[in-house]
Amino acid sequence: MGQQELAVQSLFKVAREDLILLVHPAKNQRQLEILGGCENLLKSLCVDSNIGIKTKIFDVSDTVRNSRAAQKKNEIEIVISSKVNASGTEVTEEDRKHAFGENKLPPIRQNNLFDYMLAALSDKIMILLSSVSVISLALGLYEDFGPQSNSTQPRVHWVEGFSILIAADLQKEKKFRKLNSVKEDRYVKAIRNGETQLISIYVILVGDILLLEPGDVLAADGILVSGMGLTCDESSATGESDTIKKSPKHDAILLSGSQVTEGTGKYLVTSVGPNSFFGKIMMGMRTEMEDTPLQVKLDGLAERIAKFGAAGAIFMFIVLLIKYIVQVMNTTGFGSGANQENGTSVASQVLKIIMQSVAIIAIAVPEGLPLAVTLALAYATTRMMKDNCLVRVISACETMGNATTICSDKTGTLTQNRMTVVAGVIGKNVSFEGPEEIRILNDRLKNISVEPAHDPKTEILNSKFKVFGLNGVNLLERIIEGISFNCSVFETKDSLNRPAIIGSKTETALVEWAINLGFKYKEIRSSNEIQLVQMLPFSSERKMMASIIRISNPGYPIIYRIHVKGAPEVILKSCDRIALLPFSPCSGVKYTENDCASSGETTSIDHVESRIPTAGSRSNPSLPLIHPLDSKLRKFCMSKIESFAEKSLRTICLAFRDFSELEFKTLLSGELLKKVQEIKLQEQLAKEIQSKNALIVEIPAVLSISQISQEISETKSFPSLPRSQKEEDDEIADSDILSFSFAFTDFFGVKLICAAIVGIEDPIRPGVAEAVKKCQDAGVSVKMVTGDNIMTAISIAKKCGIYQKDKLGIVMEGARFRQLSKEDRELILPRLQVLARSSPIDKQLLVSSLKAMGETVAVTGDGTNDGPALKLADIGFSMGIAGTEVAKEASSIILMDDSFSSVVSAIIWGRSVNDSVKKFLQFQLSVNVSAMIITLISSILDSTESSVLTVVQLLWVNLIIDTLAALSLGTENPLPDVLNRKPESRKSSLINLTMWKMILGQAVLQVVVNLSLLFGGAQFFGFQELVNEGGVLAINSSSASVQAINERVLLRTITIIIQFGGVTFETTPLNGMQWLFCVLVGFTSIPWGVILRLVRLFSFKVFMH
Repeated sequence: MGQQELAVQSLFKVAREDLILLVHPAKNQRQLEILGGCENLLKSLCVDSNIGIKTKIFDVSDTVRNSRAAQKKNEIEIVISSKVNASGTEVTEEDRKHAFGENKLPPIRQNNLFDYMLAALSDKIMILLSSVSVISLALGLYEDFGPQSNSTQPRVHWVEGFSILIAADLQKEKKFRKLNSVKEDRYVKAIRNGETQLISIYVILVGDILLLEPGDVLAADGILVSGMGLTCDESSATGESDTIKKSPKHDAILLSGSQVTEGTGKYLVTSVGPNSFFGKIMMGMRTEMEDTPLQVKLDGLAERIAKFGAAGAIFMFIVLLIKYIVQVMNTTGFGSGANQENGTSVASQVLKIIMQSVAIIAIAVPEGLPLAVTLALAYATTRMMKDNCLVRVISACETMGNATTICSDKTGTLTQNRMTVVAGVIGKNVSFEGPEEIRILNDRLKNISVEPAHDPKTEILNSKFKVFGLNGVNLLERIIEGISFNCSVFETKDSLNRPAIIGSKTETALVEWAINLGFKYKEIRSSNEIQLVQMLPFSSERKMMASIIRISNPGYPIIYRIHVKGAPEVILKSCDRIALLPFSPCSGVKYTENDCASSGETTSIDHVESRIPTAGSRSNPSLPLIHPLDSKLRKFCMSKIESFAEKSLRTICLAFRDFSELEFKTLLSGELLKKVQEIKLQEQLAKEIQSKNALIVEIPAVLSISQISQEISETKSFPSLPRSQKEEDDEIADSDILSFSFAFTDFFGVKLICAAIVGIEDPIRPGVAEAVKKCQDAGVSVKMVTGDNIMTAISIAKKCGIYQKDKLGIVMEGARFRQLSKEDRELILPRLQVLARSSPIDKQLLVSSLKAMGETVAVTGDGTNDGPALKLADIGFSMGIAGTEVAKEASSIILMDDSFSSVVSAIIWGRSVNDSVKKFLQFQLSVNVSAMIITLISSILDSTESSVLTVVQLLWVNLIIDTLAALSLGTENPLPDVLNRKPESRKSSLINLTMWKMILGQAVLQVVVNLSLLFGGAQFFGFQELVNEGGVLAINSSSASVQAINERVLLRTITIIIQFGGVTFETTPLNGMQWLFCVLVGFTSIPWGVILRLVRLFSFKVFMH
């Protein structure tokens, strides 16, 4: 930190590093307490929560005056302590920028043309090809246009060097452009100069007071100053699947990148830019791209081939030079005589020898290899789009083929990141589980009814209560009615313009369940016959939510109904009855145990409650039978709750109770009213005491409110019930009475009827378990890495097949994993299957540890918190639909359908690319080895040091045939059995013994045949290579394929070159018999390939040793 920053930092009473510790490496409420809480931070940062920062000059002397003006306006006297920056030093925007930074990330250095040129020349194969091309071009130009050139011969020697140079440039891989190079700016609401303003996220400063409302995405870290029912979805930031309830006392830390799901509030910005939680994640993704395992192996192979080619060229140059010197000295000798070798002749001959030597290097280098790799990758990426895999980094294709470990995020990757009702029990007798049973639940419930019986006892019962038929849908309507009113969700549009429900994940799950059952919750809430009287919002302390509605259906008496939802262990304590759906054999509904036994009990008059009519024509004017919640039924309910808990389902109990208008008024005017009057009197006394102390200077910036007032603020008030003017003047309004939580919990929310118990969870995506099994069968280990709690993580991991206790799998939390030593981590990593409660740093540590152990690591994720791990991994998979822009930018492959199953497709195509490269290598090296040997031997044996294969002929064998072979071998579809073998390690050889057996075997055949016909004039090397290509289509020890013979383009190219190549390619046209002879001899590669495959690998190993 410079002197200027130190001087500016002294203006504030808190350091930048202390603020960073609030969120790094994880949320730290203890750090907030160390800093003195929110009030002390406001003073330390020289800001008033009601005025905000001054955009030009912040004068502390003005703070008290402006603060008191605001306090008077709000009828609350707040005085800021004058001890904050008592010297009156002015704090400007620039001071805040110097002390805490800006809300921008440092720009990334852009590569220029020179950088790309250096990158192109860093490839060893390209360097060697370019060097050879320059030498060949110079020698060719000298021969054609030099002083000793023969004007009668075509000047085509320079073609070789020029062709190699052009081919080298054409084989460069094109770079992929980034999907999103520029991020769109957005605006947030901030309090500055005492006014609410819209400001860009890029100008947010530490000390800003920002306003929050549902749907907002936090642009900076901060501390909640005040709020009402504020909850945040931190799943994209931390991986936590549940929404987080925020309050200044219990969880006041807000993370950048999280989203507000409900409630409102304002917060103090504490960290911006690279110092924020979101900024650190983005900075963590700025890592250098590493070479893929295939690139490392190809570089090593190219280096070895280059050394081999150079050694061969030097050997050939020495041998031919010695041979030339010996021949000249044994004949004419060196000198200036007429028949002697003069200086010009010697120079020309030496250049010719150099050309032959350079040709050896040109032959040795597999110049078609970069093209083969590029073609195979390009073809694979195109075909992978059909399998919903968008490849952003082309090298990720081949890397995925040898992936040994997949570290998968849970929320949004393995699961749908959408809480869903997956199981439950309606009343007592109807249970359901799974999407199929949920889909037909409504239709099945329609079949559950009881017609009037002829039994005298039952007839009396039906007559007394006017029961003309019971319908299971009747109870379901009660349940959906309660869900509709006991929620605060709202509808919006997602990024694809599809309807989306925003709110608490629990409420969203229940509302979507209602919609899937065919109900319209918005119509129920807006019904003319139903009025919402009062709502008690959910509280983590109460673990419940309740609402009271007034039903005024024409033709029926007015009734009041309370709907309650919450934790079953809390709600069941307030229930004394349970709904029983009668047994119906033809209903087709899944029943619980003892169904038939319990049905008999429901016919007792003592067990039946009077039926109260419902609103409108939405249901029959009768209820299912009601039974006292005795110990047996309580035990049954608890067993259902326990069974849901074992599956890590979040259980919700739904209950209700009806009141006649007289019962409702009686409750309001009895003991409840007296209790409220007492509290009102206490509040009036508290206000009088506060008014006397309003002018005291050093009181807290926000006046403390009594527990009673807090209780009031927790509820939402609605218009009071219709009352006379006298009642409004003399009595407490009904809405005021119901604004107290104890009105619900102690008076109306008792003696409830348990209607249903449902289990919700974030379900796994379809096909995930099957995809995980395929990965494991292919030798790829799958590990779950999540920010969720350990019990939920274990449950989901079991369903996906990731956690296998019988294989001694290890489950660990991120905090413990982070504290392990390097040696301990290496010991547990092979068995680690689930890492729960993990932060982005833990995920990075896991990936880096696995890579250090030689693993090829793939990471799947969809959230902002997955960004650093996605970038660090060898292959990063992000979700195309649910994934954040941060995750997509950090990934190398985007799964367009958000399906983990697409990862299996990527593995298949990756292994296909590796197979294609190996096939081409086997083909190319067999060509190059045989061509080198033939060139070397023929040059030594020839009296003029000329090879049987000229430089231009070798060029078209290498470039033209190899290029078309790369096109043929690199565009094959993957074989179905590629998942039946284990992935190759980073240290494994690119060319295995089986491939060496075929390479050397085919080279021996071609050398023997071609040398046997060396002086016969029948050169059919090109066609024999065509047949050899068919033999490499099966690189393993399976039967050989002759598919390449059908490659018409390659066959026609060879025919055209031989028949019409003429002087340029130094070929002679063949007649019919010669073509037949070449074809027959060329086909010897097929039976020879079969013989080679029959040779046992053990025998070949002995031979190699």
